Amino acid sequence: ALLLASDRDFSKSLADMERSVARKRCKDCKAYDAIGGVDDPIDGCRRCRLCWQGLLLNDELYNRGGGASVPLPAGDVQELRDTLGPWFLASPRQRWAWACDRSLESTRDWIEFRPKGVLWTSSGDVGCWRTHSDSSGHPRIFLHISAHGRGDRRDEVQHTMYARDGMPGAVLELEEWSREVFRPLGT
Repeated sequence: ALLLASDRDFSKSLADMERSVARKRCKDCKAYDAIGGVDDPIDGCRRCRLCWQGLLLNDELYNRGGGASVPLPAGDVQELRDTLGPWFLASPRQRWAWACDRSLESTRDWIEFRPKGVLWTSSGDVGCWRTHSDSSGHPRIFLHISAHGRGDRRDEVQHTMYARDGMPGAVLELEEWSREVFRPLGT
């Protein structure tokens, strides 16, 4: 049997749907994040995973002095272990020294892989990451971050990294395979 809804029922369900989507939009950037949005326990507002991670990173850098960080829950550590695969470090925190355009010994910069593909940087930016195997089966990791300190702050860079001596081993060191710069239209 074919059932037809009256116009009134349809408009009511459409209005309900619109309100539910608005409740799931990020308070800060207005984006809809289906996989990682969080309701802030302090102000009750919804934030997407990138804005939420930005708040956590801000707390890490400025309120805790960059040292006494809140440990990741066991489920998040397992998710990172599964997602990073051979790139996973022995410690629960997946923080790596970061030396872009200079030697590793002369840097205090870092990046940290976070759950759900979120990437923290020591400069206070939040980016994203993902893993991939090329056609030969060699693992690659893509890092998409702000081009902080490279002219216009709105520029973004995608670094494609690979393990220096094949698969990661006792010393995990990544080498840059390629770099792409993305700029907003009109700049």
